[in-house]
Amino acid sequence: MEKLDEILFRTADFIKKGDNENAEKAIQDGLKVYPDSAILYTNLGMLKLMKKEIDTAIDLLEKAIKLDSRILEAYQNIGSCYLYKMEIEKSETAFLKALQIDPNNFNTYHNISTLYIQTDQLPKAKKSLEKLIQIDSSNIQVSFMLGMVSLSLKEYYPAIANLLYVLIEDPENINARAGVAESYYRMGRYKMSLKEYDKIIKIKPDLLSPYIKSALVLIELGLNPEAIPYLSKALEIDRTNLEALEILAILYEEKADFEKAEELYQEILILDPHHKSAEEAVKRLENFLNTKS
Repeated sequence: MEKLDEILFRTADFIKKGDNENAEKAIQDGLKVYPDSAILYTNLGMLKLMKKEIDTAIDLLEKAIKLDSRILEAYQNIGSCYLYKMEIEKSETAFLKALQIDPNNFNTYHNISTLYIQTDQLPKAKKSLEKLIQIDSSNIQVSFMLGMVSLSLKEYYPAIANLLYVLIEDPENINARAGVAESYYRMGRYKMSLKEYDKIIKIKPDLLSPYIKSALVLIELGLNPEAIPYLSKALEIDRTNLEALEILAILYEEKADFEKAEELYQEILILDPHHKSAEEAVKRLENFLNTKS
């Protein structure tokens, strides 16, 4: 008879190789020999979770917990199942029970942090992420998550500190650099923000958003003519972007290039016939041009 440890080792080897089908079969065979094994039910529940068979996974994990109320992985996985179903209270309860078993478990804190972020419970997310940093201070994914949560909480200096740490380890991390740029922008440090967006453009010149963001920064600085090339480039990437079209139309109208402005407003109306501000602008410019002629 195969020992339980041997079954677990063989199952883990299948999972490591990505052979979940044989892993599941090994567990099912193992349960015929060890029908009261909480760890086998836990592992089978995890595999069902990976296959998105959520209700089946929950049944298996609940059975594991009945067999062993101290099995950490069962609470972690059932918490993830409930999060997938957006049963938030049940998910949080499961993760908190896991933390009672192991108060310093990285995976559990990561899971509950994800729950809090997805449900917009940002102060709780910040607290759990700070605990994660204590557990693993070198983890750049956690630093990124904490930086973005701090940004959402309008705590800009901590946001920048965490995101810059990410960039030390990964200088081409677009999302972290965009977070730094946005933090500077919200602080009114527009030149610093513009520098970060320019770095993003150098790393990924075909990305739309940094051109629009750069244009908005330049407008804040009162450098409206300098924003025009950025918006033009944005429209080379995506001619259907209504935000870029409208801002560019406004800038051309400001510099008295009314024909170009009207042309851009007309483009907006082709894309969105009910765009109120563009419709009003077209009427205004047509009246002006007719009066002028």
